[in-house]
Amino acid sequence: MAGIERDAAGALLEYYALSGVDVATRGDAPAWSEVQALMRKTTAPPPEPPRVSAARLPSDPQDAAAFLEMRSNAMKARHVRAEGPQDAPLMLLGDRPDRIDAADGKPFGGKTGELLDRMLGAIGLERSACARSLLEPAHRPGEKIVDDQLKDLAALARLQIAFYRPKRLLLFGDAPARALLDAPLPRARGRLHHVEGVRTVVTFHPRWLLQRPQDKAKAWADLLLLTAEGE
Repeated sequence: MAGIERDAAGALLEYYALSGVDVATRGDAPAWSEVQALMRKTTAPPPEPPRVSAARLPSDPQDAAAFLEMRSNAMKARHVRAEGPQDAPLMLLGDRPDRIDAADGKPFGGKTGELLDRMLGAIGLERSACARSLLEPAHRPGEKIVDDQLKDLAALARLQIAFYRPKRLLLFGDAPARALLDAPLPRARGRLHHVEGVRTVVTFHPRWLLQRPQDKAKAWADLLLLTAEGE
């Protein structure tokens, strides 16, 4: 068997490890080219993110919830419904569901929700008084929001905002900021915005704050901006 380079040998050993091979079992090991061909056959490309034609998007805010659930079903994804009252003092819009959200069928579950409750309590609100939704309510393990989805997801989010008619809107994370404000989180933070005529502020997702508690002071400043009087 012809020799192979160090990097190629490392990749071959990694392939064996992933295949569960931990001892030599045969003397006529396959050539490296055969292994490469096998890996090309067995490694499927990642599925493309779902895309929704703009012509098919609903125009009536009353139809947004049913459309989003139908969309999740078509994607064979677990749907996480928006919840909360209309005309709420605050609407919370996250990016996407995590595993706990998908299991509960509700946004902001687990440790993320516990931190969210503390954040809301600090400004005198309870979660039940707020409308809660996600930019991407369909959960498929390992999938992330990509740029090609933002235009349609933004249109659907605007319909949800129009349906709930909140007094204020708090966007959590980079994807909602890019979708609704056309700016990444670092540029959108620290400023007052308006979405569908609603006073809007962007801050870090509670999921991020659990991993980087040093950013909690910045998040607190965002909450103060959100609740400040005046426009």
